[in-house]
Amino acid sequence: MSTPDRRADLRLEVSLPAQLRTVDGQSFSAIVSNLSRSGLQLTLSTPHTAQLLPNVDRNQKNIPVCIDVEFDATLAGSVAQIRVQCRIV
Repeated sequence: MSTPDRRADLRLEVSLPAQLRTVDGQSFSAIVSNLSRSGLQLTLSTPHTAQLLPNVDRNQKNIPVCIDVEFDATLAGSVAQIRVQCRIV
C-alpha cells in the first residue's frame, strides 16, 4: 500500500528536457518529471546522481546543493524558457 502524498501544492506530471548547472560550473542533462508551485522533480542518469545529492559522495554533507535549472515549457501555445535556481535537499 502506498502512502498518500501530503505535499501542500498540487504536482503536475511532465516530461521536459532540462539542463542543470552547479555553482562550480558542472553541467548535466536531465528531465523535469513534475512541477509544483514550490518545487520540481528531476530525473537524471545514475552516474550524475551521487554528485548532486547532498548526503552522498560529498565533503559537505547535509548542506543543500545549489543548481540552476533551465527548460522550455509550452504555455498557451507559446514556448517559454524557464530558468530557476534550486536547492537539492
